Amino acid sequence: MIVNIMVRTYGQNCPVAKSLDIFGDRWTLLVVRELLIGKTKYQEIMDALGGISPNLLSSRLKTLEAAKLVKRKTYEEHPRRMEYRLTKEGESLKFLLGVFIHWGGRHFGHEMSLVHEKCGGDLEIRYHCPACDGAVDNEEVNILRKTHGKAPRRWVFKEYAPKKK
Repeated sequence: MIVNIMVRTYGQNCPVAKSLDIFGDRWTLLVVRELLIGKTKYQEIMDALGGISPNLLSSRLKTLEAAKLVKRKTYEEHPRRMEYRLTKEGESLKFLLGVFIHWGGRHFGHEMSLVHEKCGGDLEIRYHCPACDGAVDNEEVNILRKTHGKAPRRWVFKEYAPKKK
């Protein structure tokens, strides 16, 4: 269970809203980006982000730690200095960042791209349907709310609307 130490929440039982409770600010995904690139020390992350305040960086790292996405470890006692590493769950955010890299590269033309480690080829982000073992175009994807914790047998479009309190 992910616990959010941030005060603000959307208060919706939706995976997008719950994810944004953790990542829905200006800096958190950029902190994750730096951790994925291999920066582990506070000052390295601070220098790479250039513009984030020390208090804000500390807050974002604590949020990620509370969500069990980051673990911190002391690497020096005097003065006490911490190293930050993504947990296995935190490493899974590579895909999410990959989507942002892919989308941002297409729309803003930045030089960052996703590359296959084995062959060096550029990667694409695609949906894959395990039921028919095929690639699925964006136009063929619909958002469907699960009912009673069971996945639907087929994709049916339903407009998403949050539950009223």
